[in-house]
Amino acid sequence: MPIKDCVLYLINFKSLFGSQSIVSITTYRSILKLYHLLSFQSLFSNDTGVIIYLLLMLCLAVSLFLGIRNAETGIGLFFMLMFLKFRAIYILDGGDNVIEVMLPLISVGVSRPILSIKQLISWGQNISHKYPILEDIKHSLSIIVPIAIMVQVSIIYFFAGILKLQGPLWINGTALHYVLLVEDFRWTAVNFYVAKSHFIVKTLTFITVIWELTFPLFLLTKATRLFIVFFSLIVHLSIFF
Repeated sequence: MPIKDCVLYLINFKSLFGSQSIVSITTYRSILKLYHLLSFQSLFSNDTGVIIYLLLMLCLAVSLFLGIRNAETGIGLFFMLMFLKFRAIYILDGGDNVIEVMLPLISVGVSRPILSIKQLISWGQNISHKYPILEDIKHSLSIIVPIAIMVQVSIIYFFAGILKLQGPLWINGTALHYVLLVEDFRWTAVNFYVAKSHFIVKTLTFITVIWELTFPLFLLTKATRLFIVFFSLIVHLSIFF
């Protein structure tokens, strides 16, 4: 999800975070002043700076996806997203909030890098041998953090489904028609053509609600866990395109 969002931010950087963005630079500075962070006001002072900032975020997101130094990349991404929210406080959606909630949990989790760096790993092992309690904490976190992430995501999806049941557009199956036409939610014209089919829109709307309500149940067993994760990935990618 962070990679997808970073790509979308880069595509729409001028309207979201540039000098001519929806949220004025004056509003951004007033928010920083409220949190005593005015020294960071230059982060989005020009379009070139915005592009560099977003590219750095994208690099951190890719590193996190690959499992490279989870703690450092997760914390870095967390703070970069925080300043991004200050800059576009009225624009970023619930998905950004989910990412921000998940990043601290991922950061304290045990990193299993796809691209390993032997020197850094051996350094960590030496520290663990000197202080056995750190190894115990590391083992506990490797168990607790994945469970905490699954519980957090399950709560988010389940109550999102509950709230959708209270909306008439979700009940009559037309909600996705309007979602698919939102410019910020699509990169290509595929969603526009899908929105023209009443049958597809209605089917996808009901599937979305059912998916969110049953998401926690699918996580209970290992056999269904992989299916729901793969299906969720397809759902988010479909929104992207």
